[in-house]
Amino acid sequence: MTNTEKQICYRISSSIKESFEESGFLRKDELLDYIKQTVDLEVSYKPRDMRTEIVNFIYESILKNKLYKEFLSGKTLMCSKCISIKPMSRFNTYKHNGETIKKTICKKCEYDNHKTWIKNNKEKQKEYDKKKYIKNRQRYLDNYKIWQKNNKSTHNLYNRQYKARLYVIKKIGRDLSDKEHKLINNLVKNEGLTGLKIYKSGVIS
Repeated sequence: MTNTEKQICYRISSSIKESFEESGFLRKDELLDYIKQTVDLEVSYKPRDMRTEIVNFIYESILKNKLYKEFLSGKTLMCSKCISIKPMSRFNTYKHNGETIKKTICKKCEYDNHKTWIKNNKEKQKEYDKKKYIKNRQRYLDNYKIWQKNNKSTHNLYNRQYKARLYVIKKIGRDLSDKEHKLINNLVKNEGLTGLKIYKSGVIS
């Protein structure tokens, strides 16, 4: 399998894993059928043998995914907002009378709610962030220095991902969608690609 075909695999795999957050996780038989349909739709120009190889590559990679393993183990909850069944680790917790309880809405829905609130209350959020930073400025700086020292490889990865995103944004002349943002991060992390290579690959245009 060539690097280009591996990039196709990672792109489709990332897209499918993201869809789990939107519409819920699929059982193994459903997952395989969905991958086949997606591959046939997106790379119909590839020979059948190559499409089969791509399907198997994506299927095996998703089966190894930590969240998907958790889903298959049966440790799941249903989100009261999106009504999707998701792994328990996709739900935050809160304390009540000394007991740790899982929230009834998943992290994705909770994040979307928070995003909507921020969008409708930009000035309140800006003022809150400003006060919080001023109050804890030295602690933030100290913690960042410690984190940077103890996580050099992660810090370097974040820098490479940031530079890759900036390069692609400059080339395409627009902001990235959340999906494209995650795709670039994954390609930098998993494939070691630069912004130039990602742009030239044509996965984002």
